[in-house]
Amino acid sequence: MEISEVPKISAEIVYRELEGEVIAHNTSRKTYHSLNGTASMIFLLCDGKRTVDDIRNSVLERYSGGSETENQIANALSDMAALGLITGQVDR
Repeated sequence: MEISEVPKISAEIVYRELEGEVIAHNTSRKTYHSLNGTASMIFLLCDGKRTVDDIRNSVLERYSGGSETENQIANALSDMAALGLITGQVDR
């Protein structure tokens, strides 16, 4: 995802937060996904208002790690998009 994109949780996703993690059900693909604490934070920040850059900055405020953490954030967003958990829109 490009930094100007504004990801949001896909309409097909039903999710629940449990003890700092997220269990997400993709109703169209009939799949379930368990997201750990960091992935849950990224997922929940995908509200259709924040850009990828905003999400990255929010996560980096909480976790240190420099470029390695930035790569993990980018990979998490890419994986979530591939799994149909989030969709992206170009921020205009």
